[in-house]
Amino acid sequence: MAARRLLVAVGGGGFLWETRMLLAKLEGEYAFRYLVPEDTSIAAAGLPPGDVVKVPYVRDRGEPWPRSLWRVVRIAFGALREIVRFRPDSLLCVGASLALPLFATGKLCRVPTVFVESVTRVAKLSDTGLWLLKLRLCDRFYVQWPRQAEIDPRCVYRGTVL
Repeated sequence: MAARRLLVAVGGGGFLWETRMLLAKLEGEYAFRYLVPEDTSIAAAGLPPGDVVKVPYVRDRGEPWPRSLWRVVRIAFGALREIVRFRPDSLLCVGASLALPLFATGKLCRVPTVFVESVTRVAKLSDTGLWLLKLRLCDRFYVQWPRQAEIDPRCVYRGTVL
């Protein structure tokens, strides 16, 4: 039986580390493809093998909103191209804002979406998480602290990825 396919949006820094920890638990069950911001290197990150597709950052600090919107559109079209090529069974993102355009595109293509809130979010949800819930772009929304599961009935606590 062929492995299921998972398209993963990977952010930099701590998001990359948390993603690595989660995917280590899924390795062998899935074939992976990664959407990664242009200047993020994941070569030495220890992620399971998979093709890497570079996309723009969602937003640079201080950048005007119209320019950010153009980046989001470019990411969405890149995500659409990868969804058509790779035909993933699901889309996954740990904490990164790349989830917004990827999951919006995934919803249009009827691909299930899974977001894992970063372990650094202890008392409240991230802006990305709040937007995903508000826009109903997540089929599954996992939090890593029991207290966060009380914020919204759609938040599910199953432990940490660490």
